[in-house]
Amino acid sequence: MDKSSEDELPVAAGEQSKITKIRLEKLLQE
Repeated sequence: MDKSSEDELPVAAGEQSKITKIRLEKLLQE
């Protein structure tokens, strides 16, 4: 179980940075 949770951490961080980037781009467009 601990192995799968360790693998999920980088994925979650990547998704978070993607969402943040998209939000910033939308703000700049407005």
